[in-house]
Amino acid sequence: MDGMLVNYHSISTGGRGQSTSSHTINLPRPTSVIAEICLCTFDTASASFGTPVTAYGVFDSCTTDGSNPPLPRTETFVFFGGSLSGPPRPVLIRSGLTSLTYELDVTNSSADFVINLFFWPSVGRGNL
Repeated sequence: MDGMLVNYHSISTGGRGQSTSSHTINLPRPTSVIAEICLCTFDTASASFGTPVTAYGVFDSCTTDGSNPPLPRTETFVFFGGSLSGPPRPVLIRSGLTSLTYELDVTNSSADFVINLFFWPSVGRGNL
């Protein structure tokens, strides 16, 4: 492993409703990366705020230097309707990654997320 980057986010509705945040990580140069989003804590006691009670974090787009054929340089992972790159995901493996965007969402609750990026000399993306 050549290094790693860790981001931490706490997100809450503060009561009833939904809260969504979107974040982008821009890398200084194309890098082979294994990225993951982990749900660390989830406040289920806040079910008194209402239902449904949900929390999720997913990668929803990324940009590479084009070294992941047949995938395009700029990928968007969509919830509905499909795309060449597939749906949003909690794990992303790409060679030549230059940026990635992720979305965090909670409904009637609060949660903590950790986003890990592991840098490697090379990676094989498999079906991810």
